[in-house]
Parts: sequence; C-alpha cells; structure tokens
Amino acid sequence: MESLKAEGTNFVKLGEDFQASVVRLMDGLSALGAGPPATQPAGGGQKQPEKSFGEQFMSGLTTFDSKADMPPWGDDDIGEKFGVVYEGVRDGMYESMGHLSSKLQE
Repeated sequence: MESLKAEGTNFVKLGEDFQASVVRLMDGLSALGAGPPATQPAGGGQKQPEKSFGEQFMSGLTTFDSKADMPPWGDDDIGEKFGVVYEGVRDGMYESMGHLSSKLQE
C-alpha cells in the first residue's frame, strides 16, 4: 500500500508537469499566430495603445503588418486547406492533452 501511495503522488506530479508543458506549447503556438493562448496576456488582455500615423507608416515599410491578421501558413488556396486540417488536429490535441493531464492527476 505504501508503494502505491508513493507512486500515486508521482502521478500527480507527472500530471502537473504535463499540464505545464501543454500550457507552454499552447502559448508558444499562440505567439506564432497558430492558435489561442492557454493563458491570458499580462494586464488582463488589454490592447496595446494605437500607433501614431508616423509609427504605422514606418512599421509598414519595415514589416509585414498588412499580413498581421493572417495565419502563418497564409490565406491562399493551399494555406486555407492546410489551416482547416491543422486547426482540427490542433484543437483535438489540446482537448486530449488536457484530458490526459487531469486523468494523470486523478
């Protein structure tokens, strides 16, 4: 019995570690624009202050701001098909990983 209790504690720790890894994965993909974050951004999700016209102009010259709302795989025909498959697999993976984490801790 004592051995089972000790190993049960290890499973709780394993579940917590797995959940932390899931959060890091989700937040990392979110930072790349490839999914929702697992955690709310600091500051309660408040938006950044709007850039001045000059800042927007310079940013437009040096970045891909016109593509900022686009997923990283693009919005052409192939990109859209990839996105449908990717998002389905990603969402299923998020759900199953969360379930696995809770079962390990249980």
